[in-house]
Amino acid sequence: MTKNSKTLLPQKEVLDAWNHGFEILREHNSIMGQALSQMMQGQVGPQMLSPASFGDALLKTSQSLLEHPEKLLEAQQNLLTQVFELWEDTFQKAKDAATEIQSSRDKRFKSDIWKTNPYFHFSKEYYLLTSQWVQDLVGEAEGLSPDDAQKARFALKQMTDALSPTNFPFSNPEVIQKTIETGGENLKQGYEHLMSDMMRGVGVSTTDINAFVLGKTIATTPGDVIFRNDYLELIHYKPLVREIYQAPILIIPPWINKFYIFDLSPSNSFVKWMLSQGLDVFIISWVNPGMDMAEKSFADYMIHGVLEAMKTIVKNRVSPDIHLMGYCIGGVLTLCLLGYLAKKKEPLHVVSATLLATIFDFSKIGDLRVFLDKTQIDAAEELMKSKDVLSGQNMNSITSLLRANEMIWSFFVKNYLMGQKPPAFDFLYWNSDATNLPATMHSFVLRSLFHDNLLMKPKSFSLGGVPIDLSLVKTPIFSLATQNDHISPWKSCYEITQVLEAPVTFVLGGSGHVAGVMNPPAQNKYEYWQNTTYSALPENWLKNAKTSQGSWWKTWDHWMENYKGEKVQLDKILKASYPQIEAAPGRYVAVSYRDVIEDQADESAPTRKQKSA
Repeated sequence: MTKNSKTLLPQKEVLDAWNHGFEILREHNSIMGQALSQMMQGQVGPQMLSPASFGDALLKTSQSLLEHPEKLLEAQQNLLTQVFELWEDTFQKAKDAATEIQSSRDKRFKSDIWKTNPYFHFSKEYYLLTSQWVQDLVGEAEGLSPDDAQKARFALKQMTDALSPTNFPFSNPEVIQKTIETGGENLKQGYEHLMSDMMRGVGVSTTDINAFVLGKTIATTPGDVIFRNDYLELIHYKPLVREIYQAPILIIPPWINKFYIFDLSPSNSFVKWMLSQGLDVFIISWVNPGMDMAEKSFADYMIHGVLEAMKTIVKNRVSPDIHLMGYCIGGVLTLCLLGYLAKKKEPLHVVSATLLATIFDFSKIGDLRVFLDKTQIDAAEELMKSKDVLSGQNMNSITSLLRANEMIWSFFVKNYLMGQKPPAFDFLYWNSDATNLPATMHSFVLRSLFHDNLLMKPKSFSLGGVPIDLSLVKTPIFSLATQNDHISPWKSCYEITQVLEAPVTFVLGGSGHVAGVMNPPAQNKYEYWQNTTYSALPENWLKNAKTSQGSWWKTWDHWMENYKGEKVQLDKILKASYPQIEAAPGRYVAVSYRDVIEDQADESAPTRKQKSA
């Protein structure tokens, strides 16, 4: 058989290789299946997830359809009609070799074999047709609440994604072809990759973790840790130009992952780019919390964390001015801090605030909502109650489930069926480097922000004894959302333009939660949209927005020109030099979430018993 073969039927000259490959597959199939079942519990079944909630939604859907059999019968007849049409279409095109079968836009089926080979074309189209049919059935179910319908659709999508013909060696033509070409070596390599992942106690590997070393190949921008407490290390980067702007900028990353998303490889380091523009850059490196941090609250992170870092920065400077930049949940903390400072006098002045992929209206968070009803939150709190922290792996599992085909199954196929080694990709290395979440702080985030949406309700909660009212915030704000963000959907970010009285500039970037934000101008990738007329409906805003090619970074830098002040030499704006505790990237960033839990597991048991007593 040649690579251009359209039939993929095993010819005589490859039967030996074919049989050898299948023999290897049969040999490992049983143990591989057991191993996958255990391993995928951490990757596609986060411990905090309550399956009963999804099962209840599916049960309600089934009951509704059974109570209206005419709708179910009609749906079945429609499906049969579509299957017969597909069969006739495939048969006809199989007879006409010159007619090219239409390809699917689904990335799982990008290989030409799925469209040129009638058998695999039918397999693909039948799968896509029935998957959509199952989803459409939920819409036919009467009496379902919107939340139950969303859960049912999400659960069914997880099932149909898992059952894709691409995920099985006998129904994926690329795997079959690879098995024949290598005599089954791909399956052997895949099995070894699976065992390696099992030994490391992770889900499906998405990147080559051995390709990166903190401070050497990633997070390499020179700087110093100038302050450290129980919550964070504060890093000050060395200027790259002779003169810098007077007001420094403090970056507040999310505490779910490490800070170096802002300082990846030198070619896409946001920190390095900001330094080259003359900004004086500081960044927070959050501690990877252990069980001793269980009772630390959201307010503690804000007051003893970010506010303390800001005071450390300005106390050594002539001016109290400072810029803030918050990313994801770090942006939410930034907003709350602005609300806090609007009522509480502190010896500093926030000149501007930049919010990156920051949710404002938590009622518009898409499929993330299926994890945030009362049942799911209760399950998460019960887990945290027993362990005092939520393991970083759980949050990674949830975000992976939101894009299961891209973040789980594509790597499943490449790693375990094709036998490929995961690529060296800095974004995915950062994404897998998760942190734990303190129980008290994370419970507040889940209940007060995600579930109760208190950010949209003035004075509905207090932090440090101060009622938070964002209508009092006057600081100019630049808010960036990204079009395909699965964690912070752009419409949930857009609501900031409708509520705040502060001057807000909203920009929509292309791509998603990470790639759309960390998008250097030199790469000239994606696009972004601007419109200074903020309609009540985000769709109308986008319809009339101006499209620009490339990175939003330069537009942000142009916006910052209004607030940067003058350029001077660093020593002219300092009262005293900052201390140099140790070189960046510091020590907190190097701590693994697993190491923290394992180190404290034995010591924490008496502490928990004492609390219970």
